[in-house]
Amino acid sequence: MTQHQSSPYPLGATLDEAGCNFAIHAPDCEAIYLALYDDNNKQELFPLFNNYAGIKHIHLSGIKAGQRYGFVIESCEERQYIADPYAKALDKALHYVPPFSAEKSFELPTCVVVDDTFDWQQVTSPNIPREEMVLFETHVKGISKLNPQVPTSERGTYLGLVSDAMLAFYKEQNINTLQLLPIAACMHEPHLLQMDKVNYWGYNPYVFMAPDPRYARQDAVEELKTTIRELHRAGIEVILDVVYNHTAEGGDQGPVFNLKALDSKFYLRHGEYFANYTGCGNTVDLNYQPALNLVMDTLRYWVQEFKVDGFRFDLAATLGRNGDHFNREAAFFRAVAQDPILKMTKLIAEPWDIGPNGYQVGNFPFGWNECNDRLRDITRSFWRGDQGYLKEFATRIMGSRDLYSAAHWPYKLTVNYITYHDASPCKILSRTNISIMKPMVKTTVTAMVTIAQTTMV
Repeated sequence: MTQHQSSPYPLGATLDEAGCNFAIHAPDCEAIYLALYDDNNKQELFPLFNNYAGIKHIHLSGIKAGQRYGFVIESCEERQYIADPYAKALDKALHYVPPFSAEKSFELPTCVVVDDTFDWQQVTSPNIPREEMVLFETHVKGISKLNPQVPTSERGTYLGLVSDAMLAFYKEQNINTLQLLPIAACMHEPHLLQMDKVNYWGYNPYVFMAPDPRYARQDAVEELKTTIRELHRAGIEVILDVVYNHTAEGGDQGPVFNLKALDSKFYLRHGEYFANYTGCGNTVDLNYQPALNLVMDTLRYWVQEFKVDGFRFDLAATLGRNGDHFNREAAFFRAVAQDPILKMTKLIAEPWDIGPNGYQVGNFPFGWNECNDRLRDITRSFWRGDQGYLKEFATRIMGSRDLYSAAHWPYKLTVNYITYHDASPCKILSRTNISIMKPMVKTTVTAMVTIAQTTMV
Protein backbone atom coordinates (compact mmCIF):
# COMPACT_ATOMS: atom_id res chain seq x y z
CA MET A 1 0.00 0.00 0.00
CA THR A 2 1.12 3.54 -0.72
CA GLN A 3 1.95 5.81 2.19
CA HIS A 4 0.90 9.48 2.09
CA GLN A 5 1.59 12.38 4.40
CA SER A 6 -0.04 11.50 7.71
CA SER A 7 -1.37 13.53 10.62
CA PRO A 8 -1.22 13.01 14.41
CA TYR A 9 -4.84 14.19 14.70
CA PRO A 10 -7.48 13.01 14.97
CA LEU A 11 -6.43 9.96 16.93
CA GLY A 12 -7.69 6.54 15.84
CA ALA A 13 -8.55 5.46 12.29
CA THR A 14 -9.94 8.25 10.10
CA LEU A 15 -11.08 7.67 6.52
CA ASP A 16 -10.60 10.22 3.75
CA GLU A 17 -10.76 10.20 -0.05
CA ALA A 18 -7.24 8.80 -0.37
CA GLY A 19 -7.39 6.10 2.28
CA CYS A 20 -7.10 6.13 6.05
CA ASN A 21 -5.02 7.95 8.63
CA PHE A 22 -4.02 5.98 11.73
CA ALA A 23 -2.75 7.76 14.86
CA ILE A 24 -2.11 6.47 18.37
CA HIS A 25 -0.77 8.13 21.51
CA ALA A 26 2.12 5.82 22.45
CA PRO A 27 4.97 7.75 24.11
CA ASP A 28 6.22 4.64 25.95
CA CYS A 29 6.56 2.52 22.80
CA GLU A 30 9.81 2.78 20.87
CA ALA A 31 8.76 0.08 18.41
CA ILE A 32 5.11 0.07 17.37
CA TYR A 33 3.48 -1.17 14.17
CA LEU A 34 0.11 -0.81 12.52
CA ALA A 35 -1.30 -4.28 11.84
CA LEU A 36 -3.74 -4.83 8.97
CA TYR A 37 -5.66 -8.10 8.60
CA ASP A 38 -7.05 -9.73 5.46
CA ASP A 39 -10.01 -12.10 5.15
CA ASN A 40 -7.77 -15.04 6.05
CA ASN A 41 -6.61 -13.26 9.22
CA LYS A 42 -3.15 -12.82 7.74
CA GLN A 43 -1.34 -9.91 9.36
CA GLU A 44 0.67 -7.22 7.56
CA LEU A 45 2.75 -4.84 9.68
CA PHE A 46 3.64 -1.20 8.95
CA PRO A 47 6.13 0.55 11.24
CA LEU A 48 4.98 3.87 12.66
CA PHE A 49 7.96 6.14 12.09
CA ASN A 50 6.10 9.45 12.19
CA ASN A 51 6.08 10.90 15.70
CA TYR A 52 4.52 14.09 17.07
CA ALA A 53 4.67 14.64 20.84
CA GLY A 54 4.35 10.92 21.51
CA ILE A 55 1.67 10.34 18.86
CA LYS A 56 2.75 7.80 16.23
CA HIS A 57 0.93 8.03 12.90
CA ILE A 58 0.73 6.73 9.35
CA HIS A 59 -1.54 7.22 6.31
CA LEU A 60 -2.20 4.36 3.88
CA SER A 61 -4.05 4.53 0.58
CA GLY A 62 -6.77 2.10 -0.44
CA ILE A 63 -8.13 1.50 3.06
CA LYS A 64 -11.92 1.32 3.23
CA ALA A 65 -14.57 0.91 5.90
CA GLY A 66 -14.57 -2.61 7.29
CA GLN A 67 -10.77 -2.95 7.28
CA ARG A 68 -9.64 -4.86 10.37
CA TYR A 69 -6.63 -3.47 12.19
CA GLY A 70 -4.77 -3.11 15.46
CA PHE A 71 -1.31 -2.26 16.70
CA VAL A 72 1.67 -4.41 17.61
CA ILE A 73 4.34 -3.36 20.09
CA GLU A 74 7.75 -4.91 20.42
CA SER A 75 9.87 -5.11 23.57
CA CYS A 76 12.44 -7.58 24.87
CA GLU A 77 12.15 -9.54 21.61
CA GLU A 78 8.46 -10.17 22.35
CA ARG A 79 5.55 -8.88 20.30
CA GLN A 80 2.07 -8.13 21.59
CA TYR A 81 -1.20 -7.05 19.99
CA ILE A 82 -2.57 -3.75 21.32
CA ALA A 83 -6.11 -2.48 20.77
CA ASP A 84 -6.58 1.07 19.52
CA PRO A 85 -7.95 3.12 22.47
CA TYR A 86 -9.89 5.11 19.85
CA ALA A 87 -11.33 2.05 18.11
CA LYS A 88 -14.90 2.67 16.93
CA ALA A 89 -15.78 -0.98 16.34
CA LEU A 90 -14.56 -4.51 17.11
CA ASP A 91 -15.00 -7.48 14.80
CA LYS A 92 -16.34 -9.82 17.51
CA ALA A 93 -17.19 -10.05 21.18
CA LEU A 94 -14.37 -9.94 23.72
CA HIS A 95 -13.15 -13.11 25.39
CA TYR A 96 -9.97 -15.04 26.13
CA VAL A 97 -8.92 -18.10 28.09
CA PRO A 98 -6.91 -17.01 31.16
CA PRO A 99 -4.15 -16.50 32.01
CA PHE A 100 -3.60 -13.66 29.57
CA SER A 101 -0.25 -13.43 27.75
CA ALA A 102 1.42 -11.58 24.90
CA GLU A 103 0.93 -14.65 22.73
CA LYS A 104 -2.80 -14.80 23.51
CA SER A 105 -3.19 -11.10 22.74
CA PHE A 106 -3.19 -11.97 19.03
CA GLU A 107 -6.36 -14.01 19.56
CA LEU A 108 -8.31 -10.95 20.75
CA PRO A 109 -10.87 -9.25 18.49
CA THR A 110 -9.43 -6.79 16.02
CA CYS A 111 -10.45 -3.16 15.60
CA VAL A 112 -12.50 -2.15 12.56
CA VAL A 113 -12.28 0.99 10.45
CA VAL A 114 -15.71 2.66 10.47
CA ASP A 115 -17.49 4.97 8.05
CA ASP A 116 -19.56 7.27 10.27
CA THR A 117 -22.15 7.97 7.55
CA PHE A 118 -25.69 7.06 8.65
CA ASP A 119 -29.19 8.00 7.51
CA TRP A 120 -30.91 9.62 10.48
CA GLN A 121 -34.00 10.23 8.33
CA GLN A 122 -34.28 13.75 9.76
CA VAL A 123 -35.28 12.31 13.14
CA THR A 124 -34.10 14.53 15.99
CA SER A 125 -33.92 14.25 19.76
CA PRO A 126 -37.14 14.85 21.73
CA ASN A 127 -35.25 17.34 23.96
CA ILE A 128 -37.22 16.45 27.06
CA PRO A 129 -36.91 19.01 29.88
CA ARG A 130 -34.94 17.62 32.81
CA GLU A 131 -37.77 18.09 35.27
CA GLU A 132 -40.05 15.95 33.09
CA MET A 133 -37.68 13.00 32.63
CA VAL A 134 -38.74 9.56 33.80
CA LEU A 135 -35.58 7.47 33.64
CA PHE A 136 -35.72 3.75 33.14
CA GLU A 137 -32.33 2.15 33.76
CA THR A 138 -32.04 -1.11 31.89
CA HIS A 139 -29.66 -3.62 30.35
CA VAL A 140 -29.65 -4.03 26.57
CA LYS A 141 -29.68 -7.82 26.75
CA GLY A 142 -31.68 -8.26 29.94
CA ILE A 143 -34.71 -6.21 28.99
CA SER A 144 -35.72 -8.31 25.99
CA LYS A 145 -33.83 -11.62 26.06
CA LEU A 146 -36.67 -13.57 27.68
CA ASN A 147 -39.58 -11.53 26.33
CA PRO A 148 -41.69 -13.85 24.12
CA GLN A 149 -43.34 -10.83 22.49
CA VAL A 150 -40.02 -9.68 20.99
CA PRO A 151 -39.02 -11.37 17.70
CA THR A 152 -36.56 -14.18 18.40
CA SER A 153 -33.82 -12.65 16.25
CA GLU A 154 -33.99 -9.37 18.18
CA ARG A 155 -34.12 -10.66 21.76
CA GLY A 156 -31.19 -9.46 23.84
CA THR A 157 -29.95 -7.08 21.12
CA TYR A 158 -29.82 -3.36 20.47
CA LEU A 159 -32.70 -3.73 18.02
CA GLY A 160 -34.71 -5.52 20.69
CA LEU A 161 -34.96 -2.18 22.50
CA VAL A 162 -37.10 -0.81 19.67
CA SER A 163 -39.23 -3.85 18.94
CA ASP A 164 -42.97 -3.17 18.90
CA ALA A 165 -43.40 -4.92 22.24
CA MET A 166 -40.78 -2.80 23.99
CA LEU A 167 -41.99 0.49 22.49
CA ALA A 168 -45.49 -0.36 23.74
CA PHE A 169 -44.07 -1.11 27.19
CA TYR A 170 -42.30 2.27 27.44
CA LYS A 171 -45.48 4.09 26.44
CA GLU A 172 -47.60 2.10 28.91
CA GLN A 173 -45.21 2.92 31.75
CA ASN A 174 -44.83 6.62 30.82
CA ILE A 175 -41.08 6.12 30.32
CA ASN A 176 -39.53 8.90 28.26
CA THR A 177 -35.82 8.26 28.85
CA LEU A 178 -33.83 5.03 28.66
CA GLN A 179 -30.63 4.88 30.68
CA LEU A 180 -28.61 2.00 29.26
CA LEU A 181 -26.11 0.13 31.38
CA PRO A 182 -22.65 0.34 29.73
CA ILE A 183 -22.61 -0.55 26.05
CA ALA A 184 -18.93 0.25 25.36
CA ALA A 185 -16.99 -2.93 24.62
CA CYS A 186 -16.43 -4.72 27.94
CA MET A 187 -13.69 -7.20 28.76
CA HIS A 188 -14.52 -9.75 31.42
CA GLU A 189 -12.37 -9.89 34.55
CA PRO A 190 -9.89 -12.80 34.77
CA HIS A 191 -11.60 -14.34 37.81
CA LEU A 192 -14.92 -14.44 35.93
CA LEU A 193 -13.33 -16.02 32.86
CA GLN A 194 -11.74 -18.66 35.09
CA MET A 195 -15.25 -19.55 36.29
CA ASP A 196 -16.58 -19.54 32.69
CA LYS A 197 -18.65 -16.43 33.44
CA VAL A 198 -18.86 -12.94 31.98
CA ASN A 199 -19.22 -9.38 33.22
CA TYR A 200 -22.92 -9.05 32.47
CA TRP A 201 -23.32 -5.44 33.60
CA GLY A 202 -20.50 -4.13 31.41
CA TYR A 203 -18.60 -1.99 33.92
CA ASN A 204 -15.11 -2.97 32.73
CA PRO A 205 -14.26 -0.96 29.60
CA TYR A 206 -11.79 -2.36 27.07
CA VAL A 207 -12.20 0.59 24.70
CA PHE A 208 -14.50 3.56 25.19
CA MET A 209 -15.98 4.21 21.72
CA ALA A 210 -16.86 0.81 20.28
CA PRO A 211 -20.38 -0.55 20.96
CA ASP A 212 -20.17 -4.02 22.46
CA PRO A 213 -20.60 -6.59 19.64
CA ARG A 214 -22.31 -9.09 21.94
CA TYR A 215 -25.57 -7.12 21.68
CA ALA A 216 -25.57 -6.99 17.88
CA ARG A 217 -26.79 -9.43 15.25
CA GLN A 218 -24.18 -8.31 12.72
CA ASP A 219 -23.05 -4.66 12.88
CA ALA A 220 -23.06 -3.11 16.35
CA VAL A 221 -22.48 0.46 15.10
CA GLU A 222 -25.26 0.39 12.52
CA GLU A 223 -27.72 -1.38 14.81
CA LEU A 224 -27.12 0.92 17.79
CA LYS A 225 -27.58 4.03 15.65
CA THR A 226 -30.78 2.54 14.26
CA THR A 227 -31.99 1.84 17.79
CA ILE A 228 -31.31 5.39 18.98
CA ARG A 229 -32.98 6.84 15.90
CA GLU A 230 -36.13 4.79 16.48
CA LEU A 231 -36.21 5.63 20.20
CA HIS A 232 -36.01 9.31 19.30
CA ARG A 233 -38.78 8.81 16.75
CA ALA A 234 -40.89 7.40 19.59
CA GLY A 235 -40.17 10.45 21.78
CA ILE A 236 -37.67 8.65 24.04
CA GLU A 237 -34.24 9.98 24.93
CA VAL A 238 -31.14 7.84 25.48
CA ILE A 239 -28.71 8.22 28.38
CA LEU A 240 -25.55 6.10 28.33
CA ASP A 241 -23.99 4.82 31.53
CA VAL A 242 -20.29 5.42 30.94
CA VAL A 243 -17.24 4.19 32.83
CA TYR A 244 -14.19 6.45 32.75
CA ASN A 245 -12.92 5.88 36.27
CA HIS A 246 -10.99 2.69 35.42
CA THR A 247 -10.28 0.29 32.56
CA ALA A 248 -10.23 -3.47 32.08
CA GLU A 249 -6.48 -3.64 32.56
CA GLY A 250 -6.94 -4.01 36.33
CA GLY A 251 -4.17 -3.55 38.87
CA ASP A 252 -0.46 -4.26 38.99
CA GLN A 253 -0.89 -7.91 37.98
CA GLY A 254 -3.70 -7.23 35.51
CA PRO A 255 -3.56 -7.85 31.75
CA VAL A 256 -2.14 -5.37 29.24
CA PHE A 257 -4.64 -4.46 26.50
CA ASN A 258 -3.55 -0.95 25.49
CA LEU A 259 -3.11 1.98 27.91
CA LYS A 260 -0.68 0.25 30.28
CA ALA A 261 1.74 -0.37 27.43
CA LEU A 262 1.16 2.86 25.55
CA ASP A 263 1.55 5.41 28.34
CA SER A 264 2.25 4.66 32.00
CA LYS A 265 0.95 8.08 33.06
CA PHE A 266 -2.68 7.29 32.22
CA TYR A 267 -3.33 5.90 35.70
CA LEU A 268 -3.08 7.36 39.19
CA ARG A 269 -0.39 5.66 41.21
CA HIS A 270 0.79 5.32 44.80
CA GLY A 271 4.49 5.02 44.15
CA GLU A 272 5.02 1.87 42.10
CA TYR A 273 1.45 0.65 42.64
CA PHE A 274 -1.81 1.60 40.96
CA ALA A 275 -4.18 3.70 43.05
CA ASN A 276 -7.41 1.77 43.45
CA TYR A 277 -10.13 4.31 44.22
CA THR A 278 -12.57 2.32 42.10
CA GLY A 279 -12.29 -1.18 43.54
CA CYS A 280 -11.38 -2.41 40.06
CA GLY A 281 -7.59 -2.33 40.29
CA ASN A 282 -6.75 1.01 38.69
CA THR A 283 -7.90 4.64 38.51
CA VAL A 284 -7.73 6.76 35.36
CA ASP A 285 -6.00 10.10 35.98
CA LEU A 286 -8.09 12.79 34.28
CA ASN A 287 -5.65 15.48 35.34
CA TYR A 288 -3.29 13.98 32.74
CA GLN A 289 -4.01 15.72 29.44
CA PRO A 290 -3.94 12.67 27.09
CA ALA A 291 -6.31 10.78 29.43
CA LEU A 292 -8.64 13.78 29.57
CA ASN A 293 -8.46 14.08 25.78
CA LEU A 294 -9.48 10.43 25.38
CA VAL A 295 -12.53 10.84 27.62
CA MET A 296 -13.62 14.12 26.05
CA ASP A 297 -13.16 12.80 22.50
CA THR A 298 -15.22 9.75 23.44
CA LEU A 299 -18.08 11.79 24.89
CA ARG A 300 -18.20 14.02 21.82
CA TYR A 301 -18.18 10.96 19.57
CA TRP A 302 -21.23 9.44 21.29
CA VAL A 303 -23.11 12.74 21.01
CA GLN A 304 -22.12 13.65 17.46
CA GLU A 305 -22.21 10.24 15.79
CA PHE A 306 -24.80 8.36 17.87
CA LYS A 307 -26.97 11.33 18.91
CA VAL A 308 -27.13 10.25 22.56
CA ASP A 309 -28.84 12.73 24.85
CA GLY A 310 -26.67 12.44 27.93
CA PHE A 311 -24.54 10.35 30.23
CA ARG A 312 -24.65 8.79 33.65
CA PHE A 313 -21.06 8.67 34.98
CA ASP A 314 -20.11 5.63 37.01
CA LEU A 315 -18.18 6.48 40.22
CA ALA A 316 -18.11 10.09 39.09
CA ALA A 317 -16.20 11.31 42.15
CA THR A 318 -13.14 9.71 40.55
CA LEU A 319 -13.45 12.09 37.60
CA GLY A 320 -12.85 15.04 39.92
CA ARG A 321 -9.98 13.60 41.89
CA ASN A 322 -6.73 15.34 42.65
CA GLY A 323 -5.11 12.39 44.37
CA ASP A 324 -6.90 11.78 47.68
CA HIS A 325 -9.13 14.83 47.30
CA PHE A 326 -12.22 15.66 45.25
CA ASN A 327 -12.31 18.99 43.41
CA ARG A 328 -15.52 20.26 41.82
CA GLU A 329 -13.33 22.62 39.78
CA ALA A 330 -11.25 19.73 38.40
CA ALA A 331 -10.04 19.67 34.80
CA PHE A 332 -12.75 17.27 33.64
CA PHE A 333 -15.65 19.36 34.94
CA ARG A 334 -14.18 22.52 33.44
CA ALA A 335 -13.61 20.79 30.10
CA VAL A 336 -17.23 19.61 29.93
CA ALA A 337 -18.61 22.99 31.00
CA GLN A 338 -16.87 24.85 28.16
CA ASP A 339 -17.42 22.23 25.46
CA PRO A 340 -19.98 23.47 22.89
CA ILE A 341 -21.06 19.91 22.03
CA LEU A 342 -21.39 18.58 25.58
CA LYS A 343 -22.64 21.57 27.55
CA MET A 344 -26.28 20.95 26.53
CA THR A 345 -26.27 17.20 27.20
CA LYS A 346 -27.77 15.75 30.35
CA LEU A 347 -25.04 14.89 32.87
CA ILE A 348 -25.81 12.56 35.77
CA ALA A 349 -23.24 11.71 38.42
CA GLU A 350 -22.99 8.69 40.63
CA PRO A 351 -21.50 11.05 43.21
CA TRP A 352 -19.05 8.79 45.02
CA ASP A 353 -16.22 6.29 44.73
CA ILE A 354 -14.52 4.08 47.34
CA GLY A 355 -11.44 6.26 47.84
CA PRO A 356 -10.75 8.82 50.59
CA ASN A 357 -13.21 11.74 50.53
CA GLY A 358 -15.19 9.74 48.00
CA TYR A 359 -18.76 10.55 49.12
CA GLN A 360 -19.72 13.78 47.33
CA VAL A 361 -23.52 13.86 47.18
CA GLY A 362 -24.61 17.46 46.53
CA ASN A 363 -21.12 18.67 45.67
CA PHE A 364 -21.02 18.37 41.87
CA PRO A 365 -20.88 21.48 39.67
CA PHE A 366 -23.85 23.49 38.49
CA GLY A 367 -25.44 21.78 35.49
CA TRP A 368 -24.97 18.27 36.86
CA ASN A 369 -27.71 16.02 38.23
CA GLU A 370 -26.84 13.48 40.89
CA CYS A 371 -28.09 10.04 41.90
CA ASN A 372 -29.63 10.61 45.33
CA ASP A 373 -28.96 7.66 47.62
CA ARG A 374 -30.49 9.63 50.49
CA LEU A 375 -33.94 9.25 48.93
CA ARG A 376 -33.27 5.59 48.17
CA ASP A 377 -32.41 4.75 51.77
CA ILE A 378 -35.14 6.85 53.39
CA THR A 379 -37.84 5.59 51.02
CA ARG A 380 -37.02 1.98 51.76
CA SER A 381 -37.10 2.61 55.48
CA PHE A 382 -40.39 4.51 55.19
CA TRP A 383 -42.05 1.81 53.06
CA ARG A 384 -40.82 -0.86 55.44
CA GLY A 385 -42.65 0.86 58.27
CA ASP A 386 -39.64 2.04 60.28
CA GLN A 387 -40.42 4.87 62.68
CA GLY A 388 -39.03 8.39 62.64
CA TYR A 389 -38.49 8.85 58.90
CA LEU A 390 -41.55 10.84 57.83
CA LYS A 391 -39.92 14.27 58.06
CA GLU A 392 -36.84 13.32 56.05
CA PHE A 393 -38.96 11.35 53.60
CA ALA A 394 -40.92 14.55 52.90
CA THR A 395 -37.66 16.45 52.39
CA ARG A 396 -36.38 13.86 49.93
CA ILE A 397 -39.61 13.50 47.96
CA MET A 398 -39.77 17.28 47.55
CA GLY A 399 -36.36 17.40 45.90
CA SER A 400 -33.86 17.32 48.79
CA ARG A 401 -33.62 21.07 49.05
CA ASP A 402 -31.02 20.74 51.79
CA LEU A 403 -28.70 19.27 49.15
CA TYR A 404 -29.98 20.84 45.93
CA SER A 405 -31.17 24.42 46.24
CA ALA A 406 -34.44 25.08 44.46
CA ALA A 407 -32.78 28.19 43.03
CA HIS A 408 -30.67 25.90 40.85
CA TRP A 409 -33.50 23.75 39.49
CA PRO A 410 -33.71 22.28 36.89
CA TYR A 411 -29.96 22.56 36.20
CA LYS A 412 -28.94 20.86 39.42
CA LEU A 413 -31.60 18.29 40.27
CA THR A 414 -31.60 15.16 42.34
CA VAL A 415 -32.23 11.89 40.51
CA ASN A 416 -34.74 10.20 42.79
CA TYR A 417 -34.51 6.43 42.64
CA ILE A 418 -35.49 3.47 44.78
CA THR A 419 -32.92 1.06 43.41
CA TYR A 420 -30.15 0.85 40.85
CA HIS A 421 -28.50 -2.16 39.30
CA ASP A 422 -26.00 -2.39 42.17
CA ALA A 423 -28.11 -0.94 45.01
CA SER A 424 -29.44 -4.23 46.36
CA PRO A 425 -31.10 -7.43 45.12
CA CYS A 426 -34.61 -5.98 45.33
CA LYS A 427 -37.49 -6.47 42.93
CA ILE A 428 -37.85 -4.77 39.59
CA LEU A 429 -40.04 -1.70 39.96
CA SER A 430 -43.65 -2.37 39.12
CA ARG A 431 -46.10 -0.31 37.09
CA THR A 432 -47.41 1.16 40.32
CA ASN A 433 -43.97 2.43 41.31
CA ILE A 434 -43.48 4.08 37.97
CA SER A 435 -46.90 5.65 37.68
CA ILE A 436 -47.00 7.22 41.15
CA MET A 437 -43.48 8.64 41.32
CA LYS A 438 -43.68 11.26 38.61
CA PRO A 439 -46.89 12.99 39.83
CA MET A 440 -45.45 13.06 43.36
CA VAL A 441 -42.16 14.64 42.28
CA LYS A 442 -42.68 17.56 39.95
CA THR A 443 -39.26 19.07 40.50
CA THR A 444 -37.03 16.02 40.43
CA VAL A 445 -35.88 13.43 37.97
CA THR A 446 -37.14 9.89 38.57
CA ALA A 447 -35.07 6.74 37.93
CA MET A 448 -36.55 3.32 37.27
CA VAL A 449 -34.46 0.18 37.20
CA THR A 450 -34.09 -3.37 36.02
CA ILE A 451 -31.74 -5.71 37.83
CA ALA A 452 -28.85 -7.41 36.01
CA GLN A 453 -26.63 -10.16 37.36
CA THR A 454 -23.45 -11.95 36.31
CA THR A 455 -24.38 -14.94 34.19
CA MET A 456 -22.76 -17.98 32.67
CA VAL A 457 -21.23 -17.69 29.19
